[in-house]
Amino acid sequence: MQTLNNHEVYKTLRSIAETAYPEKLAEIRTFRVSIHAIESNSRHGDYNLLTREIRIFNLSRKTAHLIKTTIHELSHHIDCCFYGKTAHDKQFYTTYKHLLEVAHKMSVINLAETTDQIDSRDLAAMAKKVGAPRYETQQPKSGFLIKVDNAFAIRDQLKEHGYRFSSTEKLWILEVAETTKAKEETWILKIAPAGSVRVIALAENDIESIYFGIVGKKIPASRNPELKDLGFKFDKARGWYKRIKASEKDAFTRLCADRFQLRPSFTGTL
Repeated sequence: MQTLNNHEVYKTLRSIAETAYPEKLAEIRTFRVSIHAIESNSRHGDYNLLTREIRIFNLSRKTAHLIKTTIHELSHHIDCCFYGKTAHDKQFYTTYKHLLEVAHKMSVINLAETTDQIDSRDLAAMAKKVGAPRYETQQPKSGFLIKVDNAFAIRDQLKEHGYRFSSTEKLWILEVAETTKAKEETWILKIAPAGSVRVIALAENDIESIYFGIVGKKIPASRNPELKDLGFKFDKARGWYKRIKASEKDAFTRLCADRFQLRPSFTGTL
């Protein structure tokens, strides 16, 4: 998975489900995926039985953890399709375990890299009810991603050249093989400044979602120069904000508390 765009996540999850249950394709109903640039202390995502929508939050987590959450919610959808209901019971964890193992075999996820505070409890419940997932060591992925930031002026050229826009990372992305990497780098550096281009090995890629950290309009005007020095910008509707990587959320929150005695809010768009 290259990006966390709604459609790409949907295609990936659909592929996992169809690979896991090839004999039940007619029973796997369509569903929706929506990625939300919001933070929640209680859950990483959810599934709505009535609308068949999978929602994903907490984009500040590592990519592997985010993908594992989408598979958790997919398991709820599959259970509803096959059994008409879903709960965190033995049947659910049987489905979830199978989908995780299939996703690992497809190299969508590496199960050796996917535990955090909430996920570890989830895996403990799975191990107790149906056993831990089984998986083999993965081979490193081959190939590279070229990521282009600040590319509004050249977006049409990028699109025609096969690049895709990531709404969560706010940049353009193209996957290339080792054999075409040098040629593509030469092309992109003719139309984009070197500082806006990154080349990343697929095996090392981590999806860096973008947040806008907002502190609002309550900070005294006398501190405007300080805000500007820290990289903040002013929006008429939202007040002072700063564009950050979602993984920088905790550090940004500490900075706002220390400097301005404020707790920021986060959004994916202004």
